[in-house]
Amino acid sequence: MDKVGYLAENNPLYPEMTVGDYLDFVAKLKNGASLDENIDELGIAEVFKKRIEELSRGFKQRVGLAAAMIGDPEILILDEPTSGLDPLEQEKLRKLIKALGKEKTILLSTHILSEVEEIASSLVIINNGTIVYDGKKLTGRGAVEQIFKKVVL
Repeated sequence: MDKVGYLAENNPLYPEMTVGDYLDFVAKLKNGASLDENIDELGIAEVFKKRIEELSRGFKQRVGLAAAMIGDPEILILDEPTSGLDPLEQEKLRKLIKALGKEKTILLSTHILSEVEEIASSLVIINNGTIVYDGKKLTGRGAVEQIFKKVVL
């Protein structure tokens, strides 16, 4: 089992590879780790034989998440995972991240505070490299934005 999986905001994918070839390549880099369960969980089976350059941004994000999950890491670090996605793809990915959070530790880096409200169970706010809030996520619409403004401004 790998300890950490990472999804960068701008996925470092190889556009000329098929999804299957890319994930197989990543699995080999991770000592032959399994990727079968990730394909079904992320809904990418339908694009498995397509070239990455042919995919929508939403599918590219899912492929990147599948690559991050290869090896069943204990911790997933997701940097702006829904950035640039349409509202429907954002919702799908948020639901998936929330479900994964029941089994894994997920560190979510985002500027979309409504996303934090929807997904997170705890909250750390970093301002200029300093932790300015570390605690339980406040509940209620706009609560995260209010605490953000209070500790950052």
